[in-house]
Amino acid sequence: YTCLDSKIHVGWGVKFTVDGEPKNGGAEAIVYNAPFDLTFSNLNKAEHIIDVFIVDNVGNAVSGDMTHDQVKQIGIGDYYVAVGDSYTFGARDDDFSDNESFDRRNVGEGYTPILTNLLVKAKGYPQKIVNEGSPGDTRDRGLLRMPLILKKHPNAGCYLVQFGTNDSSCKPPVPAGKGLEPGDYGYSGSFKDKMQQIITLINKAGKKVCLAQVPFTLCSQQINSIIHDYNVVIDELIPAPNNNITVTPPDFYTYFKTHPEEFYDKVHFNGAGYRSMAKLWFDALINKDVNKHARRRQS
Repeated sequence: YTCLDSKIHVGWGVKFTVDGEPKNGGAEAIVYNAPFDLTFSNLNKAEHIIDVFIVDNVGNAVSGDMTHDQVKQIGIGDYYVAVGDSYTFGARDDDFSDNESFDRRNVGEGYTPILTNLLVKAKGYPQKIVNEGSPGDTRDRGLLRMPLILKKHPNAGCYLVQFGTNDSSCKPPVPAGKGLEPGDYGYSGSFKDKMQQIITLINKAGKKVCLAQVPFTLCSQQINSIIHDYNVVIDELIPAPNNNITVTPPDFYTYFKTHPEEFYDKVHFNGAGYRSMAKLWFDALINKDVNKHARRRQS
């Protein structure tokens, strides 16, 4: 922009408009004092166009080079952070055709760009899903990383959390802690203990938490038995009153148990599997019946 010299450009300022002038349904305001920043309130979550003009002391736009700029596709929307292991990261995704969302806001392997498209289509306004998945992460590693992730994304509103697969294959496997409460023998250090700590950190930061069921694998019955217990723990964490969880966990265990063709190897999914993950997350986020999952598992 033109450098506003306080001696040469006496009284000059900057005019900001959102979606055109007020007569065109937009909004505008002029700022005459440095650093010439402005906040517009009460905007909807759709995409907006921002224009910035250099103006003189009576508010007339100044002509010339570098006196006007425009930025398009400014969206407020919803802001998610996906946290977890290689499933969240998108490891072994073999279909690169859907690795970029239609609005180009989300790029990468796995389910997050696909979920972005589904949410944008359903809600009609921008969606941002940042992928903080890390292959090999356990619930311990996730807990250690969480403070930094929360600090990195202060404007995020919701966290999509999925851990458990790597815990099930530890030697010895991490105990589930199902049926236990803080203070009970065996609770400390369990899968339930560390997942609860993750939930508490996210809640204390003023964010919403969404948990996912741990997926079925093609490894062994022993591994899947441990994973099943982890999913019982997820069911126990959902209704805890202080956890404030309102979204039904996507049931990756049941789905992938009946869809072995969507595996890339014994653990990871192929492109079709990640599309299914996105659809299951979408269904969970759109249909927020926390009782539905419990009813299904009891039936």
